[in-house]
Amino acid sequence: MSQDPNLDFEAHGLVRDLNDDWLVASAIQAKTHYSPVRVSLVTADFGLEVKASLHLNVFQMPEALRIPEELDSDEKKLLELQRRLTTIESASPILQVTFPNQKTFSPIELFHFEPWPEERKREELEKARAEHPKIPLEVPAEDAPFNLGFISHKDIEAYNHKVAGYHRKLGIFHEQLNNVAAWYNRTAKVKLLLRNVGGAPAEDIDVVVHFPDGTEIVKDDALPSLNKPEPPPAFRNSILSMFEPINLNMAALNLNSFPTPKLPRNAQLLDIKKTKSYEAEFHVQRLKHQNDEELPSIYLHFPKEPISFRAKFRLVAANVPDPVMGVTDGTFSGSCRRVGVPFSVIVLPIFALTKKRERSVCPQPADPSRHTPAVI
Repeated sequence: MSQDPNLDFEAHGLVRDLNDDWLVASAIQAKTHYSPVRVSLVTADFGLEVKASLHLNVFQMPEALRIPEELDSDEKKLLELQRRLTTIESASPILQVTFPNQKTFSPIELFHFEPWPEERKREELEKARAEHPKIPLEVPAEDAPFNLGFISHKDIEAYNHKVAGYHRKLGIFHEQLNNVAAWYNRTAKVKLLLRNVGGAPAEDIDVVVHFPDGTEIVKDDALPSLNKPEPPPAFRNSILSMFEPINLNMAALNLNSFPTPKLPRNAQLLDIKKTKSYEAEFHVQRLKHQNDEELPSIYLHFPKEPISFRAKFRLVAANVPDPVMGVTDGTFSGSCRRVGVPFSVIVLPIFALTKKRERSVCPQPADPSRHTPAVI
């Protein structure tokens, strides 16, 4: 229609101040003017559809026929900025710290060593005394022809003193054994994974992991160790020892025996700091995109009862503008305190910790006769 409608808006329930109502009014007037021609209204506006349906036939606009809305200049700028941001992020490192299962949550298992009962300690000590007895001071008469006066009371007393010291140290070792085992029974070996799920390598990455109060972090070289004392060497009197061959350390003269310099590992444990709680500081030189790097293992010790914990991490990389922060959660489950973090074999002088099996069982102590004494 070339003219504005001149019908009574109020009589038709329309309002002159609304643009939609002028459209409805024009359609009503066209219906009257061009009768009996059928006039219908096609719209995708639900409000307009409801109001016009009181006076006209109304059809909903098909999706395929709708004209896309024209974006204004601000909306176009916003879309362009979002596109650029997506492009930059897809070509940047995206770093995160997880457990080896590539998740930020994992069950944790403590080492498990069975304590030695008192009866076992006594048996081991009696066995050592039988295998390494003291030598009596009296030399038997029948041995006199072979003695030639070379075996003196001084030699025998010196040897017996070494044997007595060995027996005493072995008794102390057995007493300390259960204390060391109890310490390990409140300790777990924890491995963490640095992941780069982005589209570019990450360079010069500092990783700081903060553990809560109630936990302690221990490095490999600070673990409690316990050496089983060695028995004294076989008795040799002072005269016979003079004829023993001299053992020269020829390795010291071998130029090929000098140690080969080792290149630094890509991932290193730099320091463990103690405040009210503990922080472990790692450094990774480089991590390619879509790759993982296993951080050096740390030992999580609980001075009291083991508790579930939340460790907070902070990552700073040379080519990532902002620090990356997040958390990992560890919890205990089951009577054996099962762990989702794998660990290596650790051997106490008497106890042995087996590797994690596919089936869920407690690690069992091994037969002490099958293992030589070793330092943890």
